[in-house]
Amino acid sequence: MIFINWRAATREDQPSQISRRNLIFTIVGILLWVALFGIGGFAFQNTDFHIRNAIFRDLITYDWPVKYFTNPVNPSIPYSLVYYTGFWLPAAMVGKLTGWVGANLALYIWTALGIILTVLLLATKIKLTPLHLLLIFILFSGMDWLGSLLRFIIIPNTPNTLWPPIFHLEWWVPGFQYSSFTTQLF
Repeated sequence: MIFINWRAATREDQPSQISRRNLIFTIVGILLWVALFGIGGFAFQNTDFHIRNAIFRDLITYDWPVKYFTNPVNPSIPYSLVYYTGFWLPAAMVGKLTGWVGANLALYIWTALGIILTVLLLATKIKLTPLHLLLIFILFSGMDWLGSLLRFIIIPNTPNTLWPPIFHLEWWVPGFQYSSFTTQLF
């Protein structure tokens, strides 16, 4: 039902025109955004990548579904890998054929392609240029920097989450978090 309504609304709208220049800047911006935040291994990867890279490596190396035979009582009883691996499966398939470097390149392309399609679709639906929407995606994160700063000023001996910039600003209120698009990509 949602798909039919979405599609019907698109047909009734005026066709949107995206300039070639805007499209190129948008795609280049997305490619840089994805590359700078560690996906594909082109730049610094935060500590979350250690676990994710190990799981990604296992998806490339082992048969699917991934099973581990490390049961101390009975090594013939396997443990299965249970994780949200769907995002990595297309790139892991490429990795089975080409190895680790090929898998990371495929993961980078897969991620960038997903963001490109999302930005273009949303820009068409909400009548923004793709470049403006991309800037909103990149820069929008709420007021987490202000909450982190106030917490640092008001509560004595609070760790400074504004510097170095590897801390999550979204964790300034314990128990609540709204991660920005950039944080989730990182």
